[in-house]
Amino acid sequence: MPDFRTVGVEPDSLTSLSAEALRRLVIAIATDFGLTFKVVVPKGDHEDLVFTKRVFLSDREVLIRVLHVPAHWSHVEAVSTDAAREGCADALLVAMRLDDQTLAEDDRVLSVERLAGLLSRSALVVPNAEGEPTVDRTGYKSIKQLAEAFMLDRIGLLWLPIFAKNRLPAELEGQGKPEDLFERYFFRLATTALGLQGKRFGTASRGRRVGDALLTRLRAEHLVLTDCKAAAAGYVMDVDDERRLLEYVKSPQEWLGETLPVSCVLIISSEFPGVDGPRHPFYVRREKFLQVGSNLAYLRADDLAAVTRLLLEEASDDTSIAGRINWSEILSEGLIQRKTLLDGINLAKQGLQLAEEG
Repeated sequence: MPDFRTVGVEPDSLTSLSAEALRRLVIAIATDFGLTFKVVVPKGDHEDLVFTKRVFLSDREVLIRVLHVPAHWSHVEAVSTDAAREGCADALLVAMRLDDQTLAEDDRVLSVERLAGLLSRSALVVPNAEGEPTVDRTGYKSIKQLAEAFMLDRIGLLWLPIFAKNRLPAELEGQGKPEDLFERYFFRLATTALGLQGKRFGTASRGRRVGDALLTRLRAEHLVLTDCKAAAAGYVMDVDDERRLLEYVKSPQEWLGETLPVSCVLIISSEFPGVDGPRHPFYVRREKFLQVGSNLAYLRADDLAAVTRLLLEEASDDTSIAGRINWSEILSEGLIQRKTLLDGINLAKQGLQLAEEG
């Protein structure tokens, strides 16, 4: 069965979903649009999903009504009337079947075709064992946690895992390609919250260059080449990528008047498919980088965003902890795990405390 993350969700696949499965998908889509789920209220032939959204300095409720019977104009008028009576900021009717096809043109109605389009672009929807769309619970939990971080608007922490899946957040539609925004926001995160120095190659030369940027510490002795790979179903390095990256790391690169070796290539993406353990395809690729005196590391964008959120909660704008993180040790793991990132931050905190006490 084709993966809908690459070919799109078929509207017909949604009409047989259970009420619970449909509800979860609608909640995921609403989350994409910046709404926070509050409560579900079952009411016979429909159920009301109530969300909140920050409007200026206060929270306003938004009503989304999921209809279990064919929709007609009376349903549209009813949801609009009920939303107005409850003081909701907005209302929407979700309908898998329409009695009157002109309903699909009304902006208060989310038809099965429009829902399929939104699900196809959502970073929170993945295939289940049968290939049907379902909510990525891990990703949904991460999004909820990240939404509580206080630097999101400045460094795009909330959006990074979405870009990594080659998707655009609803509020950024028309603002650029996911791959370009992924590279740009990762670089911003690295050079602000993580306290690194860097040089971007720019999106204008994409396709003619190798990687996205060079990163290093304050007193640089070596460089790390970063390459952000936006991929809906995860990234697997091909022979062409391997060849170009290997050629690049064989030569020292100019950095502020010096020439420094490229000690590692860091790939950032949504996932890295493969068998767990030493049979993962990463290790075959990595061996070739080690043979030319460099290294290769893979990092999931979701792990980076989650760990950075924790770092920001403790350190806010202070990069003292980030400046003490031993990135060489973290990168040496290769297939970097979230625990390794957390351990690196904890060791940096301990080092800072000892320095302050001394």
